[in-house]
Amino acid sequence: ATYFPRAAPPRMPSVVRAIASDVDGTLLDSSSKCHPAAAAAVADACAHDHVRFFIATGKCRAGALAALPREVSDSLEGGVFVNGLVAYDAHGEIVHERRLNGAVIEQCASFGAEHGFAPVAYDRDRLYTSMITPRTEELADRYYEPRPVVGSLDRDARANKILLLGDADALAAARPALAELLGTEASLTVAIPTMLEVLPPGASKREGVRAFCDHHGIDESSELAAVGDGENDAEMLRAAALGVAVANAGAAAMGA
Repeated sequence: ATYFPRAAPPRMPSVVRAIASDVDGTLLDSSSKCHPAAAAAVADACAHDHVRFFIATGKCRAGALAALPREVSDSLEGGVFVNGLVAYDAHGEIVHERRLNGAVIEQCASFGAEHGFAPVAYDRDRLYTSMITPRTEELADRYYEPRPVVGSLDRDARANKILLLGDADALAAARPALAELLGTEASLTVAIPTMLEVLPPGASKREGVRAFCDHHGIDESSELAAVGDGENDAEMLRAAALGVAVANAGAAAMGA
């Protein structure tokens, strides 16, 4: 099911040359399972020569491909990962990448320790953390991400983004303080309520989607359909020729 936030149906683009889809909450349900009908629809879309289907997800590439059924993952050619911070073309070459500066990584680790949140750094397909907890293990056991290993989150660390894992209400309450601490050095977003994401300043999933589209000669404002459910999808949905929020979407995506 889909939800169109305007009173009248949206104007359909005359040509759709690409479809960008979120993964968690969109292709995957709350149990991280892909319904067979969704898998069949994706495989069918990928079979069309004149339409490029790609995923745009907060997951790393290894985690996203592991989470999806084989018939879907084998059909994909490139995509946008780590919430828009790493985009790959059909040959596996990186066409867009952004990273956090080391001072932000160190500040996030200290903030997490102070508030009881587990920090996890994403360095492409490598995940590392200052401490292993049930929540860090859940990234692998429930969400199919590579299992985080222990590593140093200091100013010499390398990371595209940081996750702070914790209770949803506690993260929401602490978010304003973290935003004030980081100022203009980072952007914050949420895809799953128990995971607060710290991205480079101004970064978003839409930024990665735009870079992917530019690389493949696709005009996102007139030729892209985008599908999502979360706060981190909202900008992507607004920028696309056709933005679709799924029925279970949150307020930010529905209002995009």
